[in-house]
Amino acid sequence: MSNVLCVIAVERSLASYFLNDYEKKSRFWIPITIVLVDQSFNFIVSYFFYLNYVPFFYMIIITGTPNVMAICLMIHSQNYNRKVTKTHEKYTSNYSLAARFQAKENLKCFRMIKKILIAAFSIVVFGFFVAIALFLNIFPQMDTLWNLCLLAVMSLPPLVICPAIIYSVDSFRNYPFLDCFFIKLKVGKRKVTNVPRKRSSTRSEDIQRETETYFNQLAASWT
Repeated sequence: MSNVLCVIAVERSLASYFLNDYEKKSRFWIPITIVLVDQSFNFIVSYFFYLNYVPFFYMIIITGTPNVMAICLMIHSQNYNRKVTKTHEKYTSNYSLAARFQAKENLKCFRMIKKILIAAFSIVVFGFFVAIALFLNIFPQMDTLWNLCLLAVMSLPPLVICPAIIYSVDSFRNYPFLDCFFIKLKVGKRKVTNVPRKRSSTRSEDIQRETETYFNQLAASWT
């Protein structure tokens, strides 16, 4: 699990590289190569860690380096896809409809990954402070609560990660009950009217229209 971020970054980078026909061609070698390299790396690292062939400090560096490289790779891929989208929006570009559609899908994926990273980083920071509180015996009368928080950090990250993933989906984020929830959190406003999101609905219609056009052209190119 330590290099899941690297796997996602490589897959999205390949989606950016094959921007014109990533969804049109199967390319079975991409998932097979990614899985084989990932599992081989995990097996080798686990083997050396279990037998204590490498000091613990160097093991942290070995497992952390792919994640640092993944972040750099995702930033580069995100900037590239953003450049493709902005180039098409400003003036006529040579990018096909499939390339523009894939670029927007990649940007959506990167936004989702950013939310997941923020949620995961918050969990790690919280667990780090809880561990320090236990180690330094800060507020010893709250040791039971600290242990409970530490167990929650180790066992319940999906309760934070899954909502972060779901919230990245436009159809869920624009759902009416979320509007009611956020409106009720506003203090001091007695009269609140639930105004529909015209901008969101218009944007959803544009996305749906562009998606239908893309798949129609894709089906026509296959026949």
